[in-house]
Amino acid sequence: MKTVRDACQLQPKALSIKLSDQIEQLDELIQAEGDGTAFFARTHITQGMQDLIAEGMARLAGHSAQAIFHLKQAMGGGKTHLLVGFGLLANNPALRKTHCAGVAHAEVFGTAAIAAFNGRNNPDHFFWGEIANQLNRGDEFRAFWTGGPKAPSEADWLRLFEGDQPILILLDELPPYFHYLDTQKVGNGTVAGIVTRAFANLLTAAGKKRNVCVVVSDLAAAYATGSRLINEALADARSELGRQERSITPVDLSANEIYDILRKRLFIQLPDQTQIDDIADAFGRKLAEASKSKTASRGAEALADEIAATYPFHPRLKNIIALFKENEQFRQTCGLIELVSRLLRSVWDRPANDCFLIGPQHFDLGIPEVREKLTEISGLRDVIAKDLWDFQQSAHAQIIDLQTGKESATQIGALLLTASLSTAVNAVKGLNREELVECLVSPLREPSDFLAAFEAFEQIAWYLHHTTEGRWYFDRQENLTKLLQSLAHDAPDNQVDNLIRHRLQSMFKPVRKTCYDDVLPLPKLADVSEKVRRGRVLLVVSPDSKVPPEEVQRLFEGLSQKNHLCVLTGDKTAMGSVEKAARQLYGSLGSQ
Repeated sequence: MKTVRDACQLQPKALSIKLSDQIEQLDELIQAEGDGTAFFARTHITQGMQDLIAEGMARLAGHSAQAIFHLKQAMGGGKTHLLVGFGLLANNPALRKTHCAGVAHAEVFGTAAIAAFNGRNNPDHFFWGEIANQLNRGDEFRAFWTGGPKAPSEADWLRLFEGDQPILILLDELPPYFHYLDTQKVGNGTVAGIVTRAFANLLTAAGKKRNVCVVVSDLAAAYATGSRLINEALADARSELGRQERSITPVDLSANEIYDILRKRLFIQLPDQTQIDDIADAFGRKLAEASKSKTASRGAEALADEIAATYPFHPRLKNIIALFKENEQFRQTCGLIELVSRLLRSVWDRPANDCFLIGPQHFDLGIPEVREKLTEISGLRDVIAKDLWDFQQSAHAQIIDLQTGKESATQIGALLLTASLSTAVNAVKGLNREELVECLVSPLREPSDFLAAFEAFEQIAWYLHHTTEGRWYFDRQENLTKLLQSLAHDAPDNQVDNLIRHRLQSMFKPVRKTCYDDVLPLPKLADVSEKVRRGRVLLVVSPDSKVPPEEVQRLFEGLSQKNHLCVLTGDKTAMGSVEKAARQLYGSLGSQ
């Protein structure tokens, strides 16, 4: 049975992908991708892309009434990539024969005329002038931008679309375009009002021309003003045409297609199905044992059935990604590819070649790029520094693993950190114990290793919290353990001594008074002589380097009633433990 490092071959830059490498510009890519062969070599056709291809081709062929498609997803969600792919297919009949086999109407037409507009640009001739220019009919629309913006009417757009050639209009990232123009005043309103009217007229005109298709991408949860204006235009077109625009999600990050995308972008070659089945069987046996011992949930072995679809990744990876995929600053598909690139580097740089399925527990926080990426997503820098990793190996998880000689607490920490990345309000975070075991167990590791490490980690971690449902997660807020440790550390010495005195007084309180009549815990020695003259005394004192302590020896030598004195002391280590316990007690009392 081979590890992923032995069984898989990576793409040349798989370990160093950056977000900036993946940012695509629609207007540039349509021209730069040539015949599209290289583009589709690195592209997995998702369900969203399949839907757009099937329905969009039917529209361009004149066999569908669905003219408007609305792509909705957060930044980095694959919208531009989908637009480029559809544009390349619409423009290239030969490419459609390869990638649209079996798609109805894909071969009915030849080359579609394509106009692509990127909302990050702000041309002086506005978006309608850009579309007209790309359709080689710019002069017909010149009157709508010279001397100031004027919205082309529906009839103007229909004249622009005259002819039998199919027309595909791709509009990417429009919200920032509308958002900016909403700040530009004209007359009693803004330029955005004119642009919104032009956009609405474009949509209704496209709906009335049988082979014109418009695909619009939106940025969910960003540029509220721009998105509102786009939706107003879509609502106008909906009312006019009596038809809802078709909404499409380019990539579903909660489905198995994320594994297909990751495999396509990051790997050249994977092992054959027989080897993958062997790994699935080994995990299945281990999970069945964990389920039988009740350390994993009932039926956990069914996870192994998913490995064929998720290899070389753990089936639970998508569930953990789903916890934070809606973070405002997380660029969804592009961000995920960059993050998993860091995960692959962690696995390929591991000292031990022992990874059979890749999961979040394998993030190596000792790699600066890994540490910074996870911090960037979550802001949990203090969590990492105190509980998970630091240069001196003094983070809590590192200490546990140094003591046990096993890499258990650090894997638990990396897994829980990834499950705690969400920055949404009232977000679901973390994992319960059974889910921890299901993610961590492997053919070479026993659940008991991780459960023992988790018990130890739970007791000393500063930022680990749990919900009433038993989900464990990290938070920037310190937990009760840290609060108690801080109170204990800052406890006044006199208060600590008083607690020790009170406990010793209670423990050695004379009852029958056979040996002594009174107990003096940690007293000032100057006050002892008078007590000794009046009766027999048990003296409890802190130790020093000698037995008995030097101060007690001098006191004893100066007493005439030497038989009245009994001395109890100990060693410094034991006394240090007593003081530590007293400080912890003070901390717990102070937190109430």
